[in-house]
Amino acid sequence: MADGRWRGSVDTDAIHLSVECKPAGDIRHLGGAGMQTFFPPTDSGIDNVVVVSFAGHKERLCSPDTHWILNGTHPLSSGMFLGDTSLQFGYTLIGGAYTLTR
Repeated sequence: MADGRWRGSVDTDAIHLSVECKPAGDIRHLGGAGMQTFFPPTDSGIDNVVVVSFAGHKERLCSPDTHWILNGTHPLSSGMFLGDTSLQFGYTLIGGAYTLTR
């Protein structure tokens, strides 16, 4: 990041995503909060649900010349980006795994 750009990527057998973002504007303190629950596929053999809550994050927009690469065979690889993109960071995370009962 010597040039000030943020870089990141995700690579799996079915999808490739990479981004190079040049920060633009000021850091915004969103202070929002939320929760996500991750359920495993029924036939995965995993018996846990993961719950993650987050709060107090910050955001900084990426400049319009941000470069995204998205491809692969996964349905998400056909996605498109609408509007500005941003890096969100500075979360306070709390989570846990809970066993499913059937």
